[in-house]
Amino acid sequence: MTASRNQAFLFMALGFTVWAVAFSVLYGVQGTGCELGWHRMPIGPLSLLRWLLILIWLAHMAALVWLFAIGRRALAATPAKATLEQFLWRASTVLTATAAVATVWIGLALLVPSICVV
Repeated sequence: MTASRNQAFLFMALGFTVWAVAFSVLYGVQGTGCELGWHRMPIGPLSLLRWLLILIWLAHMAALVWLFAIGRRALAATPAKATLEQFLWRASTVLTATAAVATVWIGLALLVPSICVV
């Protein structure tokens, strides 16, 4: 198996790995922030907790966009005769895009008016 195929296999898992980390970190910080009262500390129009959650979510979205761009670039660079490699990079790109949609979905909770139930 060539290095490109190995990289494609790795990239197939990376998108949802980023999603799983985002999910865990977002809800871990949300629970911690609610317990420590970060939702009561205003910084501008939003609370400290909400700013932290937004920054964490944006960082994970940026990572997914970066992975997607790498996958697209690798797919474009794959020779036309390398059908298995093309399939692997195409699958990697689709899975990364799906992980990005899933990350947007879990980020929708940031729009809820009260992120801490007291």
